[in-house]
Amino acid sequence: MTSAPVLSRPFGFRRRDKARFVASYVRDKTVGMVTDVRSHRLRLAAYEWSYSVARATGRRPAPLRGLHIDEVDSRFGRFAVRPGTIDAACASPAFERPDVDRLLVELDRYRAAGRTVTFLDIGADLGTYTVTVARHDPEVTVVAFEPAYASHELLARNVEGNGVADRVHRVRAACGDGTVDRLQLTFDAEEPGSSGLRADLVAGARREQVAVTTVDATLAGLPEVPRDDVVVLKIDVEGYEVPALDGALATTSHAAEAFLLVEDFVDHAVIGYLQATGWTFVDKLTPYNSFWRRTR
Repeated sequence: MTSAPVLSRPFGFRRRDKARFVASYVRDKTVGMVTDVRSHRLRLAAYEWSYSVARATGRRPAPLRGLHIDEVDSRFGRFAVRPGTIDAACASPAFERPDVDRLLVELDRYRAAGRTVTFLDIGADLGTYTVTVARHDPEVTVVAFEPAYASHELLARNVEGNGVADRVHRVRAACGDGTVDRLQLTFDAEEPGSSGLRADLVAGARREQVAVTTVDATLAGLPEVPRDDVVVLKIDVEGYEVPALDGALATTSHAAEAFLLVEDFVDHAVIGYLQATGWTFVDKLTPYNSFWRRTR
């Protein structure tokens, strides 16, 4: 099988990339609120811009509890969210939109070529990527990892509510390298999606003891999940990306092709790790994530 060509430029986020991102960000937060949101458009738009101003000025986004947003209904699915948290921003159709769109394009390319695809959502939070992918193509098998108790319960609710439970395997565990089976997670009650295992990199007053597994061990216990052809990974684990990738070495090495969307700005060490372990940089569309590919 032949793989798609990859970009030859080195890793980076160039000036024109930044300009492209800003233009898409403004479009998705304005026009997108009209075209892609099915209900509560004005409330979500108000929240989105409050959130964006806070982020742009280096402040923590205000909870805006007065908006009473408990659900986001968009072209990607209907998501229950926790009022008074940043869940509304994470479930918004504007959330990491250039990355979401590019991911779906890659999935479509694989499927059009007759490839068998498994999608691993590592750090699934409330299920934005999990539900989006499962709804987009019913033939893609999804495995979603989320260790935080409250977030996993919300993930389960959103998977069920969107009618995709039959093709989503939920795993209530963090992904590591196999050296430990339990760790303390720092949970941020206002920004649940920013919770993580690296206490030096994340904030939050609540502590949870969570199970830690590896991607390789989990998939070995799920023989019904295909993993010999194309494995697509999205990893957003607030600085714990390298251990998660270490624990997926057998999976990504044995697949005919592995395609990765990874959060790279919390701990930049993941960039050097990927460059040193056979991954080829593909593209970077946002300040948060980058795309990589590896073929057997």
